[in-house]
Amino acid sequence: MATRAGAVLGVSRTDTSAMLASTMPGQTPDSAVSGLSAAFAAIAALQHPAPSAHRLIDIAAAARPIGVISTDRAQSGGSAISLSEAEAKAILHEAGVRVPVGGLAATVDDAADVAANIGFPVVVKACAPGLDHKSDLGAVAVGLADEAAVRDAAARILALDALPPGACLLVEQLLSGVEVLVSATRTGVVPALVIGLGGVWAEALGEVVVIPLPADAERVREGLHQVRGSAVLRGDRGQRAYAVNALCELASNVGRLLIDSGAALIELNPVIVSSEEAIAADAVIVKQPTFTAGVDADEAGP
Repeated sequence: MATRAGAVLGVSRTDTSAMLASTMPGQTPDSAVSGLSAAFAAIAALQHPAPSAHRLIDIAAAARPIGVISTDRAQSGGSAISLSEAEAKAILHEAGVRVPVGGLAATVDDAADVAANIGFPVVVKACAPGLDHKSDLGAVAVGLADEAAVRDAAARILALDALPPGACLLVEQLLSGVEVLVSATRTGVVPALVIGLGGVWAEALGEVVVIPLPADAERVREGLHQVRGSAVLRGDRGQRAYAVNALCELASNVGRLLIDSGAALIELNPVIVSSEEAIAADAVIVKQPTFTAGVDADEAGP
Protein backbone atom coordinates (compact mmCIF):
# COMPACT_ATOMS: atom_id res chain seq x y z
CA MET A 1 0.00 0.00 0.00
CA ALA A 2 1.31 3.41 -0.92
CA THR A 3 2.40 5.68 1.89
CA ARG A 4 2.31 9.43 2.05
CA ALA A 5 6.07 9.52 1.57
CA GLY A 6 5.77 7.28 -1.48
CA ALA A 7 3.12 9.50 -3.00
CA VAL A 8 5.28 12.57 -2.47
CA LEU A 9 8.26 10.79 -4.04
CA GLY A 10 6.20 9.85 -7.09
CA VAL A 11 5.03 13.41 -7.59
CA SER A 12 8.60 14.70 -7.25
CA ARG A 13 9.69 12.54 -10.18
CA THR A 14 7.19 14.01 -12.63
CA ASP A 15 7.80 16.97 -14.92
CA THR A 16 4.47 18.68 -14.24
CA SER A 17 2.80 20.31 -11.27
CA ALA A 18 0.46 18.03 -9.35
CA MET A 19 -2.03 18.15 -6.53
CA LEU A 20 -2.46 15.06 -4.37
CA ALA A 21 -5.87 14.19 -2.95
CA SER A 22 -6.65 10.79 -1.39
CA THR A 23 -9.96 9.14 -0.57
CA MET A 24 -8.17 6.64 1.69
CA PRO A 25 -8.70 7.29 5.44
CA GLY A 26 -5.62 8.55 7.17
CA GLN A 27 -3.75 9.57 4.03
CA THR A 28 -4.88 13.21 4.06
CA PRO A 29 -5.27 15.47 7.12
CA ASP A 30 -8.81 16.66 7.90
CA SER A 31 -7.71 20.26 7.47
CA ALA A 32 -6.59 19.53 3.91
CA VAL A 33 -9.81 17.70 3.04
CA SER A 34 -11.97 20.58 4.26
CA GLY A 35 -10.07 22.98 2.00
CA LEU A 36 -10.21 20.92 -1.20
CA SER A 37 -13.25 22.70 -2.66
CA ALA A 38 -11.62 26.11 -2.30
CA ALA A 39 -8.34 24.75 -3.67
CA PHE A 40 -9.98 23.32 -6.77
CA ALA A 41 -11.84 26.59 -7.33
CA ALA A 42 -8.57 28.51 -7.06
CA ILE A 43 -6.85 26.19 -9.53
CA ALA A 44 -9.74 26.57 -11.97
CA ALA A 45 -9.53 30.35 -11.68
CA LEU A 46 -5.85 30.26 -12.60
CA GLN A 47 -6.75 28.74 -15.97
CA HIS A 48 -8.31 32.06 -17.05
CA PRO A 49 -6.68 35.47 -17.62
CA ALA A 50 -6.97 38.01 -14.83
CA PRO A 51 -9.87 40.48 -15.16
CA SER A 52 -9.11 43.54 -17.22
CA ALA A 53 -8.17 46.61 -15.20
CA HIS A 54 -10.27 48.65 -17.61
CA ARG A 55 -13.35 46.61 -16.67
CA LEU A 56 -12.73 47.30 -12.98
CA ILE A 57 -12.47 51.00 -13.77
CA ASP A 58 -15.75 50.86 -15.71
CA ILE A 59 -17.48 49.09 -12.82
CA ALA A 60 -16.24 51.69 -10.34
CA ALA A 61 -17.35 54.52 -12.62
CA ALA A 62 -20.89 53.08 -12.78
CA ALA A 63 -21.32 53.32 -9.01
CA ARG A 64 -23.16 56.34 -7.67
CA PRO A 65 -24.74 57.34 -4.35
CA ILE A 66 -28.42 56.42 -4.00
CA GLY A 67 -31.05 57.18 -1.41
CA VAL A 68 -32.79 54.59 0.70
CA ILE A 69 -35.32 52.71 -1.41
CA SER A 70 -38.30 51.20 0.37
CA THR A 71 -39.06 47.55 -0.23
CA ASP A 72 -42.52 48.79 -1.21
CA ARG A 73 -41.83 49.81 -4.81
CA ALA A 74 -44.83 52.11 -5.10
CA GLN A 75 -44.86 54.91 -2.58
CA SER A 76 -47.34 57.74 -2.57
CA GLY A 77 -44.97 60.21 -0.96
CA GLY A 78 -41.58 58.54 -1.24
CA SER A 79 -38.67 58.93 -3.59
CA ALA A 80 -39.15 55.76 -5.64
CA ILE A 81 -42.17 54.63 -7.61
CA SER A 82 -42.82 51.80 -10.00
CA LEU A 83 -43.91 52.73 -13.51
CA SER A 84 -46.86 50.98 -15.11
CA GLU A 85 -45.94 47.91 -17.14
CA ALA A 86 -46.90 49.67 -20.36
CA GLU A 87 -44.62 52.63 -19.53
CA ALA A 88 -41.79 50.29 -18.58
CA LYS A 89 -42.10 48.30 -21.80
CA ALA A 90 -42.20 51.43 -23.94
CA ILE A 91 -38.91 52.56 -22.36
CA LEU A 92 -37.39 49.11 -22.79
CA HIS A 93 -38.43 49.01 -26.44
CA GLU A 94 -36.68 52.35 -27.05
CA ALA A 95 -33.56 50.88 -25.41
CA GLY A 96 -33.48 47.93 -27.81
CA VAL A 97 -35.18 45.35 -25.57
CA ARG A 98 -37.79 43.18 -27.30
CA VAL A 99 -41.29 43.35 -25.78
CA PRO A 100 -44.50 41.55 -26.81
CA VAL A 101 -46.84 42.97 -29.43
CA GLY A 102 -49.79 44.45 -27.57
CA GLY A 103 -51.75 47.50 -26.56
CA LEU A 104 -53.72 49.21 -23.81
CA ALA A 105 -57.47 48.92 -23.38
CA ALA A 106 -59.78 50.95 -21.15
CA THR A 107 -62.88 48.82 -21.64
CA VAL A 108 -63.94 45.27 -22.42
CA ASP A 109 -64.69 46.25 -26.01
CA ASP A 110 -61.27 47.85 -26.37
CA ALA A 111 -59.61 44.68 -25.06
CA ALA A 112 -61.48 42.56 -27.61
CA ASP A 113 -60.39 44.90 -30.41
CA VAL A 114 -56.72 44.83 -29.39
CA ALA A 115 -56.77 41.04 -29.14
CA ALA A 116 -58.33 40.70 -32.58
CA ASN A 117 -55.66 42.99 -34.05
CA ILE A 118 -52.66 41.13 -32.63
CA GLY A 119 -54.10 37.61 -32.99
CA PHE A 120 -54.92 34.85 -30.52
CA PRO A 121 -53.93 33.47 -28.07
CA VAL A 122 -53.35 36.50 -25.84
CA VAL A 123 -52.68 37.58 -22.27
CA VAL A 124 -54.84 40.17 -20.50
CA LYS A 125 -53.65 41.88 -17.32
CA ALA A 126 -54.31 44.97 -15.25
CA CYS A 127 -51.99 47.93 -15.80
CA ALA A 128 -51.27 50.90 -13.51
CA PRO A 129 -48.29 52.57 -11.81
CA GLY A 130 -47.19 50.60 -8.75
CA LEU A 131 -49.15 47.51 -9.73
CA ASP A 132 -46.28 45.00 -9.67
CA HIS A 133 -47.92 41.92 -8.16
CA LYS A 134 -50.84 41.48 -10.52
CA SER A 135 -50.96 37.70 -10.21
CA ASP A 136 -51.50 37.94 -6.46
CA LEU A 137 -54.61 40.03 -7.12
CA GLY A 138 -55.98 37.73 -9.77
CA ALA A 139 -55.41 40.48 -12.32
CA VAL A 140 -53.77 38.31 -15.00
CA ALA A 141 -55.39 35.93 -17.48
CA VAL A 142 -53.26 33.88 -19.91
CA GLY A 143 -53.89 31.63 -22.86
CA LEU A 144 -57.07 33.38 -24.01
CA ALA A 145 -57.90 31.71 -27.31
CA ASP A 146 -60.87 33.71 -28.60
CA GLU A 147 -62.88 36.92 -28.24
CA ALA A 148 -65.32 35.46 -25.72
CA ALA A 149 -62.47 34.45 -23.39
CA VAL A 150 -60.93 37.91 -23.69
CA ARG A 151 -64.23 39.61 -22.87
CA ASP A 152 -64.81 37.42 -19.82
CA ALA A 153 -61.29 37.98 -18.51
CA ALA A 154 -61.36 41.73 -19.16
CA ALA A 155 -64.69 42.15 -17.38
CA ARG A 156 -63.51 40.15 -14.38
CA ILE A 157 -60.22 42.03 -14.03
CA LEU A 158 -61.78 45.49 -14.39
CA ALA A 159 -64.27 44.59 -11.63
CA LEU A 160 -61.56 43.77 -9.07
CA ASP A 161 -61.88 45.97 -5.97
CA ALA A 162 -58.11 45.86 -5.39
CA LEU A 163 -57.27 47.76 -8.60
CA PRO A 164 -56.01 51.32 -8.10
CA PRO A 165 -57.99 54.22 -9.59
CA GLY A 166 -57.30 54.70 -13.30
CA ALA A 167 -56.15 51.14 -13.89
CA CYS A 168 -56.62 49.85 -17.42
CA LEU A 169 -55.86 46.62 -19.28
CA LEU A 170 -52.76 45.50 -21.14
CA VAL A 171 -53.44 42.97 -23.90
CA GLU A 172 -50.43 41.15 -25.39
CA GLN A 173 -49.51 38.19 -27.52
CA LEU A 174 -48.93 34.93 -25.63
CA LEU A 175 -45.28 33.81 -25.78
CA SER A 176 -43.75 30.35 -25.42
CA GLY A 177 -40.22 29.29 -24.54
CA VAL A 178 -37.87 29.03 -21.56
CA GLU A 179 -38.47 31.52 -18.74
CA VAL A 180 -35.46 33.53 -17.55
CA LEU A 181 -35.19 36.18 -14.83
CA VAL A 182 -33.22 39.28 -15.84
CA SER A 183 -32.91 42.05 -13.26
CA ALA A 184 -30.68 45.12 -12.97
CA THR A 185 -30.38 46.83 -9.61
CA ARG A 186 -28.47 49.52 -7.74
CA THR A 187 -28.98 48.17 -4.24
CA GLY A 188 -25.45 46.75 -3.97
CA VAL A 189 -22.05 48.45 -3.83
CA VAL A 190 -22.10 48.77 -7.63
CA PRO A 191 -24.96 48.33 -10.13
CA ALA A 192 -25.39 44.69 -11.08
CA LEU A 193 -27.29 42.31 -13.31
CA VAL A 194 -29.00 39.29 -11.78
CA ILE A 195 -29.80 36.41 -14.15
CA GLY A 196 -31.30 33.01 -13.49
CA LEU A 197 -33.64 30.44 -14.97
CA GLY A 198 -37.29 31.02 -14.16
CA GLY A 199 -40.46 28.94 -13.99
CA VAL A 200 -40.04 25.32 -12.85
CA TRP A 201 -36.25 25.68 -13.13
CA ALA A 202 -36.25 28.45 -10.52
CA GLU A 203 -38.07 26.14 -8.10
CA ALA A 204 -35.73 23.22 -8.84
CA LEU A 205 -32.41 25.08 -8.84
CA GLY A 206 -33.00 28.41 -7.09
CA GLU A 207 -29.73 29.80 -8.45
CA VAL A 208 -28.82 33.13 -10.02
CA VAL A 209 -25.60 34.79 -11.14
CA VAL A 210 -24.70 38.38 -10.24
CA ILE A 211 -22.72 40.34 -12.84
CA PRO A 212 -21.31 43.80 -12.00
CA LEU A 213 -22.27 46.51 -14.47
CA PRO A 214 -21.47 47.61 -17.07
CA ALA A 215 -21.45 44.27 -18.87
CA ASP A 216 -21.46 43.63 -22.60
CA ALA A 217 -23.18 40.62 -24.15
CA GLU A 218 -20.03 38.48 -24.02
CA ARG A 219 -19.60 39.15 -20.31
CA VAL A 220 -23.24 38.23 -19.76
CA ARG A 221 -22.70 34.98 -21.65
CA GLU A 222 -19.75 34.09 -19.40
CA GLY A 223 -21.88 34.72 -16.34
CA LEU A 224 -24.81 32.76 -17.71
CA HIS A 225 -22.60 29.68 -18.10
CA GLN A 226 -22.17 29.70 -14.31
CA VAL A 227 -25.89 29.15 -13.74
CA ARG A 228 -26.81 25.53 -13.08
CA GLY A 229 -29.22 24.38 -15.74
CA SER A 230 -28.05 26.87 -18.36
CA ALA A 231 -27.36 23.86 -20.59
CA VAL A 232 -31.13 23.89 -21.14
CA LEU A 233 -30.67 27.12 -23.12
CA ARG A 234 -27.57 26.01 -24.99
CA GLY A 235 -29.17 22.81 -26.27
CA ASP A 236 -26.47 20.46 -24.96
CA ARG A 237 -26.65 16.72 -25.76
CA GLY A 238 -28.71 17.19 -28.89
CA GLN A 239 -31.54 19.09 -27.21
CA ARG A 240 -33.27 22.10 -28.72
CA ALA A 241 -31.10 25.24 -28.61
CA TYR A 242 -32.51 28.59 -27.61
CA ALA A 243 -31.52 32.14 -28.56
CA VAL A 244 -28.74 32.62 -26.02
CA ASN A 245 -27.16 35.45 -28.05
CA ALA A 246 -30.44 37.36 -28.06
CA LEU A 247 -30.82 36.83 -24.31
CA CYS A 248 -27.30 38.12 -23.63
CA GLU A 249 -27.89 41.21 -25.80
CA LEU A 250 -31.17 41.85 -24.00
CA ALA A 251 -29.56 41.59 -20.57
CA SER A 252 -26.69 43.85 -21.61
CA ASN A 253 -29.17 46.46 -22.86
CA VAL A 254 -31.08 46.28 -19.59
CA GLY A 255 -27.88 46.91 -17.64
CA ARG A 256 -26.99 49.84 -19.88
CA LEU A 257 -30.48 51.31 -19.45
CA LEU A 258 -30.20 51.10 -15.66
CA ILE A 259 -26.94 53.06 -15.70
CA ASP A 260 -27.98 55.62 -18.31
CA SER A 261 -31.47 56.32 -16.97
CA GLY A 262 -30.76 56.43 -13.25
CA ALA A 263 -33.47 53.85 -12.51
CA ALA A 264 -33.26 52.09 -9.16
CA LEU A 265 -34.44 48.72 -10.48
CA ILE A 266 -35.34 47.10 -13.79
CA GLU A 267 -36.83 43.64 -13.43
CA LEU A 268 -37.96 41.42 -16.29
CA ASN A 269 -39.61 38.34 -14.87
CA PRO A 270 -39.90 36.48 -17.02
CA VAL A 271 -38.01 36.95 -20.22
CA ILE A 272 -39.29 34.31 -22.65
CA VAL A 273 -36.47 32.80 -24.72
CA SER A 274 -37.41 30.86 -27.84
CA SER A 275 -35.17 29.33 -30.49
CA GLU A 276 -35.14 32.67 -32.34
CA GLU A 277 -35.59 35.54 -29.87
CA ALA A 278 -35.73 36.76 -26.27
CA ILE A 279 -38.72 38.91 -25.26
CA ALA A 280 -39.55 40.63 -21.95
CA ALA A 281 -42.97 39.20 -21.10
CA ASP A 282 -43.25 41.19 -17.86
CA ALA A 283 -41.42 44.33 -16.82
CA VAL A 284 -40.99 46.51 -13.74
CA ILE A 285 -39.01 49.76 -13.66
CA VAL A 286 -38.61 51.53 -10.34
CA LYS A 287 -37.54 55.11 -10.85
CA GLN A 288 -35.72 57.59 -8.65
CA PRO A 289 -36.13 61.39 -8.70
CA THR A 290 -33.20 61.56 -11.15
CA PHE A 291 -34.78 59.07 -13.58
CA THR A 292 -34.24 60.48 -17.09
CA ALA A 293 -35.84 58.05 -19.56
CA GLY A 294 -39.32 58.97 -20.69
CA VAL A 295 -41.48 57.51 -23.42
CA ASP A 296 -45.17 57.85 -24.20
CA ALA A 297 -46.85 54.50 -23.59
CA ASP A 298 -49.92 54.72 -25.82
CA GLU A 299 -48.94 51.29 -27.13
CA ALA A 300 -47.23 48.65 -25.03
CA GLY A 301 -45.50 46.90 -27.90
CA PRO A 302 -43.39 47.92 -30.90
